[in-house]
Amino acid sequence: MLVVPLPASTPGAVSLKVSDEVVPRGGLVQMKVFVTEPKPISTGRGRISSPAIRTASGIALMSAGDDARGVAVISGSDLTLSVVSPGATLGMQLDYPILTVASRVPATTAAGAVFPFSIDPVAIQFRSSSGAVFPVDVEDGSYSVTAQGLGIDDVQPGSASLPTGSVVTITGRGFQASTRIRFNEVALAQTRFISANRIDVVLGQPARMHGMRIRAENPSGPRVTYFSYQRTTRSGSSTFPVLQAAVPLLPTRFFTNTRVALGSGTTGIAVQNIQKATATVAMDLLSPSGLQIATITRSLPMNQFFLRSATELFQIGYPAGSSVRVRSATPLQVMGVALSTGGDATPVLPR
Repeated sequence: MLVVPLPASTPGAVSLKVSDEVVPRGGLVQMKVFVTEPKPISTGRGRISSPAIRTASGIALMSAGDDARGVAVISGSDLTLSVVSPGATLGMQLDYPILTVASRVPATTAAGAVFPFSIDPVAIQFRSSSGAVFPVDVEDGSYSVTAQGLGIDDVQPGSASLPTGSVVTITGRGFQASTRIRFNEVALAQTRFISANRIDVVLGQPARMHGMRIRAENPSGPRVTYFSYQRTTRSGSSTFPVLQAAVPLLPTRFFTNTRVALGSGTTGIAVQNIQKATATVAMDLLSPSGLQIATITRSLPMNQFFLRSATELFQIGYPAGSSVRVRSATPLQVMGVALSTGGDATPVLPR
């Protein structure tokens, strides 16, 4: 059956708008997906297509309650997304994107080139906490490439809660001594121009960096906006193609002892470390009654994540109803990834 995209005036719809961005070649573009009217989204699925997906270096979800977890599976220029927001706070902020995708634009890209960033209106589905399906409107965006200009590539630390006096480093290109930096409503005590590729700022008050809207503006140029989060890299690889292509999208919820339930099919365990030191992670395979079947220990460096199936981790089978307990003295981000027989990946909340 042919599904026709709904008009922008659809009553009660989740209206999505993709940002239009300008990026200097060789720089990093952060594409952003906004909702134009607040809607309490509990679960969602969708597919995005763009050349930016091929070189994606960071993907993040943002929700008002910082409770949204997701799985992004990358295949070429397509990204398939599955999201769970237990408190249905996804989509409840208008000034902040529900999704960002950061991607490096090759330095060889022709100036003046324009690339689409498109949401498939047929594949997307959002539900409320009652299970009702929202109609969806989509307005696609694009990014344009310039020979040179202003751009933000990264912010460090990207997700920490920082006290007054902390130094935050902004890297990018096109910075000047006169470049103006703004952090939402957070006062900055000092802006230090280091080079055309780096500016340091000193916080004038405490700040939570995850989701922080950062704006940079030169006197003679356009303003650029970047939403902060700690970008991480993958540690090792999985023998399951979907898990190898999957990126866990995690809120700033941390655990030193938690469990992930294992379903009847393949379940992956995702653990991410955004602390300042390498973490020692112990994982216990538990029977349905809580009996410890096996234990493994591994190190996870800072700013890295791993995603492996339970069978890969423990190298043994397990009965239905089992779980994996994740323990660490270092607070870590944890969730499960359930794979369907068709290869779909879905977040599994820790408990």
